[in-house]
Amino acid sequence: MYSSVQSPVEQPLMKNMRTFGGLTHGRGVSDSVLARWTQGMTALKHICDGIEKFCGVYLTISDQHLKISDSGVQRDNDDCRTVVEWFKHYNPFLENSNLISLSTGVVGDSRINCRMAKEEGIPGFKRIEGSNFYTVKFRRNDRVQPLTIRRHEILFIQSFQAMFTEV
Repeated sequence: MYSSVQSPVEQPLMKNMRTFGGLTHGRGVSDSVLARWTQGMTALKHICDGIEKFCGVYLTISDQHLKISDSGVQRDNDDCRTVVEWFKHYNPFLENSNLISLSTGVVGDSRINCRMAKEEGIPGFKRIEGSNFYTVKFRRNDRVQPLTIRRHEILFIQSFQAMFTEV
């Protein structure tokens, strides 16, 4: 389910980030560079689409996902139903209003707002709407806070505790 939704969005937008002369080319990316690249991608996408249409060459067409047989789809649906039924009978998730990472077990607090990315982002877009591209500034306080900020705090606490338990 994830890849079928992600692929049409990721392929055209992210291929430019990883190509030679693209955004990363072997180095890290600062916040300001990422912000400007993100803002410019909307215009670049329309330009690339226009060039592809004019030339009659479409770079995002791929036959790799078209060879899905009916039996494969049925098998995937059956597997999905099996997993859902298992979770109905053996729910491993605690009733909790906080956001919890399934892979690490890190529990979010009131600062974590990544699940509200759209609601947090709309006022920011409205603030810069109509502004000159070169004068746009993104404030760090307006950034969505991911669950990983809690993970770093937990790692620090664990390493701090380890220093005193070894003595």
